[in-house]
Amino acid sequence: MLERVTVTIDEQLLSAVDELVGNNGVKSRSHAMDGLLRSALSQQRLRKALILAGGSETSLVAGKSIKPLAEVGGITVIERIILKLKRAGIGEVIISVGSLGEKLVAHLQDGSAYGVTIDYAWEDQPLGGAGALKNCQARLPEPFLLSYADVIYEELDLADLYRFHKSNNGVCTLALANSEEPSSFGVAKLSGSQIVEFEEKPSSAEGHLVNAGVAVCEPSIFAFIPKKLPASFEHDLLPSIAGKGKLYGYVYSGEWFDVGTPKSLKMAERHFPERHSSGKHASNASALRKKD
Repeated sequence: MLERVTVTIDEQLLSAVDELVGNNGVKSRSHAMDGLLRSALSQQRLRKALILAGGSETSLVAGKSIKPLAEVGGITVIERIILKLKRAGIGEVIISVGSLGEKLVAHLQDGSAYGVTIDYAWEDQPLGGAGALKNCQARLPEPFLLSYADVIYEELDLADLYRFHKSNNGVCTLALANSEEPSSFGVAKLSGSQIVEFEEKPSSAEGHLVNAGVAVCEPSIFAFIPKKLPASFEHDLLPSIAGKGKLYGYVYSGEWFDVGTPKSLKMAERHFPERHSSGKHASNASALRKKD
């Protein structure tokens, strides 16, 4: 619905608006100002997200469900991620899927049950995290959120993460979480907010800030991806960006869970007591939407 409003603006700004009229289908001052406002506001938040869910049989948790479909508190991990994205205003979700992708497609479908649109990017062969990202380049022409499919980060303020990212003018900003077992993850060494060194699963680690599996990326990240695939996000891509001084870290102090092992999955289950039945995913999604 359109509403008529009265605004007072600088004469020079009004002249600049008038110059847009008649170009690229702009019909009037109000049409021009509408377009300018929409463009400006879209830059203040993320609209797109890529979830890396390539996986294979090694992605099973305790020989049962694939990690993204592990249930925590009556809802799957990937559903928690998608609803988190929706609450942050992200409506376009791409999920990179591999050999077990059919299970995710059958469960999530087109995303309408969650209030988002879901598109799938298929890996014909394992590409690695960086390769899966490269495979989606044409679909990501603007800043986007990158998320692993097996992490829970419900207390992370995605809007603040994006503001922090834009303030540093970097290529990629990683959310960093504290871990008591840093050698199991990618460990970041910070100088201020800049990540000066990134090491994936070191045998020993001096610090405890690890890759939380969430990042904001600029489209310029694709220039750092090796041409030879498969390529790892952690081994091949992040150190290269850090070497150019364009990798930043956003320290996240809230609860964070990686459900990659039975131990960590049990920790997440204890934190999120089951409040919803484990019925159809649409019912779970509807229950959580009402809660939020």
